[in-house]
Amino acid sequence: MSELGKQRMTRNKATTAKVVGFGRTDSRVRIIFDGSSYPVSIHISYLERDK
Repeated sequence: MSELGKQRMTRNKATTAKVVGFGRTDSRVRIIFDGSSYPVSIHISYLERDK
């Protein structure tokens, strides 16, 4: 999660996720957070790539 994502998604405790698809627009992605069993759609600016 990026700093913006951490500020705006305060209930989410997971810091890593797996991208599983794209949302309805180019600025959204579908991800599954570690420990979760269902995907969510979030804005791409909420993520940062793991090195």
